[in-house]
Amino acid sequence: MLFFVFLMLGGAGPPREVLPTAMARIGDAIPVTYAGDLLRGPWLGRAWDLTAAAMMLGLLLASAILTMWRLRSEESM
Repeated sequence: MLFFVFLMLGGAGPPREVLPTAMARIGDAIPVTYAGDLLRGPWLGRAWDLTAAAMMLGLLLASAILTMWRLRSEESM
């Protein structure tokens, strides 16, 4: 169920401009929002959204570091 909530708040449902302020702020904290922004820009003929690209790169790096840490801790067991 959380998947659908994140998807709707991320911009796949109603446009973020029509969401209430509290819902839009919650949407700003969801990675799906930045993934959608990153895909939407070139699709509509606009430039790449550098903020969205930086957020997705940061998420990728954090996930990779967490995965490496987790795999090392399992090897030592």
